[in-house]
Amino acid sequence: MFTILFDGLKAPTWMLPQMLRILKTATSEFRAYLHEKISEEKENLAAGGDEKANLSSVLVRANEKEKEVNDPKVKGVLSDSELLGNLFIFALAGHETTATTFTYSLPLLAAYPETQAWVAEEVDDIFGKDQIYSNVFPKLVRCMAVMVCYNT
Repeated sequence: MFTILFDGLKAPTWMLPQMLRILKTATSEFRAYLHEKISEEKENLAAGGDEKANLSSVLVRANEKEKEVNDPKVKGVLSDSELLGNLFIFALAGHETTATTFTYSLPLLAAYPETQAWVAEEVDDIFGKDQIYSNVFPKLVRCMAVMVCYNT
């Protein structure tokens, strides 16, 4: 809420309370990060690079391909501001769902040490062999089972 209320505030940084200074810095850094990621993906697309399998890449690529269509009736193109807004919502939604999952799962794992040991055994076994996310995540069957069971 503070971001929405104070994002357009044009007061000098030194006049702002510390919380608003931190918010202003975080907002500008996150915006710069998103611009950088969008630019990287556009450059990768222009160079004919491999398509990355993440939500932001897919969104940027779809938007760029939609711009190539020369049909004036096509209204599926996002402005840069809309693209940033969507990427922000995806980041926020991902954070919220992860936080909610942990809010329910961690206390339940603490209450059931046998389940905690069962999950820890899988984590120790898989991470002892490999640490590349794309290889490891599909193998964490027990972890996914716990997250789904505790959050339904």
